[in-house]
Amino acid sequence: MATAPKTAEPAQVDVVLQIPVADIEIGERLGAFWPVKAAAIGRLMVEDGQNEPIKIRKNGPRAAKPWTLVAGLHRLEGARLEQLRAIDAIVVSGDEKALRRIEASENIERGSRSPLERANFVRALADAAEARVNDQHEGLSQQEIAARARWSAMKAKAASVERDDDLNQAEAEHAGVNFTRVYGWRAEIAEAIGMSVESVKKDLALHRALIAPFPDLWRGLATHPLVGENASALREIASYAPEARRAIIEGLIEAPDMTLAQALEGLGLSAPKPAPATGATKFMNNAISNLSRLSVGDQRQIAGDIVATFKPAALVALREALDARIGAETPPPAPAEEKPTPAVPIRQSVKPDHIACLECGERHQVMKRHLRSAHGLQPGQYIARWSLPLDYPMVAPNYAEERRRQAMKLGLGGAK
Repeated sequence: MATAPKTAEPAQVDVVLQIPVADIEIGERLGAFWPVKAAAIGRLMVEDGQNEPIKIRKNGPRAAKPWTLVAGLHRLEGARLEQLRAIDAIVVSGDEKALRRIEASENIERGSRSPLERANFVRALADAAEARVNDQHEGLSQQEIAARARWSAMKAKAASVERDDDLNQAEAEHAGVNFTRVYGWRAEIAEAIGMSVESVKKDLALHRALIAPFPDLWRGLATHPLVGENASALREIASYAPEARRAIIEGLIEAPDMTLAQALEGLGLSAPKPAPATGATKFMNNAISNLSRLSVGDQRQIAGDIVATFKPAALVALREALDARIGAETPPPAPAEEKPTPAVPIRQSVKPDHIACLECGERHQVMKRHLRSAHGLQPGQYIARWSLPLDYPMVAPNYAEERRRQAMKLGLGGAK
């Protein structure tokens, strides 16, 4: 009687450890480092948690720190910028060539998203941010409130009332407001990680045109050998009416070696072209285009001449438009803040067994969670609010020492 074949033992899954950020040194790297990207990732980790562990290797007994980073520089530096005490990490081993291969493969894999995959991820991130700031106007600037109101008004109308490009711009500005509100991304940070308003506008437009209407087809289009990675071709498909879009996508999926031009020719379609402007529309388009080419100085010089050309009956509309634009561009004056009074004298707030909160006086061994849940503050904001030294502790000294000893016992902290 034949014996049943032996089954292979399952491979051990890498264990994720919590490693003190201060115990990880950074060696020589293959890739470049962008501080603004690290700042953006740090905010994502604070707000949404760390989704992917970094990779580290164990150092020898004579090393200054017990661990060396293998992959995940921007996550590690983002954690440091946000003053996170520990970071999720996986320990890897191997010679220098093997460790370099791990670093290189992780970065190559991360950059391999197709335009439609990225559009789907951006849509999900925008929806998550929308849910977190829904019905919250506190702390928004006039520009941010206006962007949200504009998008809400457009979304409430029938789809055919607003032009697609107007909808795309309004939604991108609205998503940008939400990203700034949730993650604190300034314009340069958003641009550094590919999340500028213009970039988000293109991603959300692709999602609206090619993913949302065709949930059963878009993945096939995303993996098409000739079109799936071509953002220009995808945007051209998006410019057609929904019925034509479906026919184009289905035709491409059925013929992996077909180009977009061949698919359009086979369906008897030609690339849609906007109707040429005529009459007053043509004159207005030319006037706006010419004005936009002028420098700020030239626009100042010609401002009086522009006003003089307006007919008296249109002056009220001009003034209302100017008032609205000036109001949107002028930030509201910052209210004068009164110097807060600490609930506990600052010099008496740090004791061996606890730290007293300056906001409410409560005593805790670890302050970070209390600050966030009770007062909506991050450690950096708390230190700035009370003008504390940068090395002001967030963990009671005795508790920090106890955790350090436990980590030493487990071989996770300090050189041996």
